[in-house]
Amino acid sequence: MQLEEVEVKTHEEDEEVLYSQRSKLFAYTEASLDKGTGNKSWCERGVGDCKLLKHKESGRIRILMRQEGTLKIITNHFVDPRITLC
Repeated sequence: MQLEEVEVKTHEEDEEVLYSQRSKLFAYTEASLDKGTGNKSWCERGVGDCKLLKHKESGRIRILMRQEGTLKIITNHFVDPRITLC
């Protein structure tokens, strides 16, 4: 049996990488055992490359992180230029 090569689009083709770093993502949420109790803690969501990507045409910047190994997207948000980080 022979498989044909399939072109896979990541939708990162029209973007340039401004910054990239291997990172670990955490979320402040209720753990599965604490559902409904209101007890929140920092839960690890994954490890992988976190990138700041700038679209070549629109100029919008987004932060994208894919889980190492599976390449599943674990965060994908546009960066609002009105927000300042401390």
